[in-house]
Amino acid sequence: MINLNGKRPKGRASDAASRFVLRLVCVVVLPLGLIMTPGELILWRLADGVYPAMIARLQHDDPHLAWVGPVRLYSAIKVARLQLDAPEIAVIGASRSGEFRSAMFTPYRFYNASMSGWSLGRQHAVLDRISAAHAPRIVIINLDYFTFAAGYDTDSLEAKAEAGMPLDYAALRANLDGLTSLAQALGNGFWRTTTKLAGQVLHPGSEQLNGYRLFGFTALPGSQTAFRHDGSMYYFPDAIADPGHPVRRASRMLGAVPPGKGGRMDEGHVERLRSFAELARQRGITVVAVQLPLPKPVLDVMDAGEDYVDEGQAYRGADMKLWRDFESAQSRQLFDAMGILFVDLARIPETANLLAFIDPAHPGEYLVLAAVIAMLKDPRLSALLPAIDLNALEQRKRQAEADRNYFDVFRDRF
Repeated sequence: MINLNGKRPKGRASDAASRFVLRLVCVVVLPLGLIMTPGELILWRLADGVYPAMIARLQHDDPHLAWVGPVRLYSAIKVARLQLDAPEIAVIGASRSGEFRSAMFTPYRFYNASMSGWSLGRQHAVLDRISAAHAPRIVIINLDYFTFAAGYDTDSLEAKAEAGMPLDYAALRANLDGLTSLAQALGNGFWRTTTKLAGQVLHPGSEQLNGYRLFGFTALPGSQTAFRHDGSMYYFPDAIADPGHPVRRASRMLGAVPPGKGGRMDEGHVERLRSFAELARQRGITVVAVQLPLPKPVLDVMDAGEDYVDEGQAYRGADMKLWRDFESAQSRQLFDAMGILFVDLARIPETANLLAFIDPAHPGEYLVLAAVIAMLKDPRLSALLPAIDLNALEQRKRQAEADRNYFDVFRDRF
């Protein structure tokens, strides 16, 4: 129908359009919303791999949250946190550097991105990502002798998991693992899992352990570590060797800290380190490389370089050539030429205290504090970090010794 002014009336057409939109909302949008909202909550709050920046933000805002989740996701979350915080000092590396604490570097802004890269190639990728916009002033890497063993970046389970895997893909892969774990948990105990799920969605960090509130529903069964507000690793009590029965035999320790085959440092690894150092130089970053404490029985065997047999395990002195090559003056000159400040902390006196090791390969927080104190007595490092109160750190170390507190020296102090 045409009205007198030649225009179609708007009422019926607009009403029909409104009814169509309303039906669309009721029939399609609302049901989809009801279906997708729980899924989004799971993905955002629990599946952990879709939005690592969200996890980084939660932990940034609440220092008492300790994240528990798939190891494959550590890189993505910690890179997101480094980009969020833009610290002055950052640690990049594998698990042996996990006990560096921000309180050891007060008053500088610090974040520990350990377990963000098991190989020098992955550490290069992490450095490239975090320094693109806001480069740290100092990057600390743990540079152990076995890092240069041929095949180290391909033979270990951790290296195989990340080989050729971009950081973003690693996050998605971890998310898939998390969803699989969630499905298994629902199948094994629907109501128990649903209750836990609701608690995680409504109150992240509702589970507590020694003052830390754990979050990250997709933690695999039997998880033994979490990481804290400053990125440092918190080891659950069950993960720490029974203090009454420390591993004392050198052979068992050598099994955990492999001497590596071959006589010299692998050239491919040397070139990857050189590339890392060059990228840091281009972006105005000082690289500090440290070899952290090793158990004294391990050092004694490797320094002797003799054939060694204990409890049926045999080690040939020839297999210790990599250690001697790494410890040589030529290697120190090589690191110097790359512009790397290398500090060897493997032999600090405290390594004789086997009770202070989490396990044969991982020094506890007390040992890393002792290593930081020794590191800061190097004139090159004290000049880089003049504001650190060395006397306060030494007092904290003495108190830890008196308390026999080797694994949580700074507790929730960040």
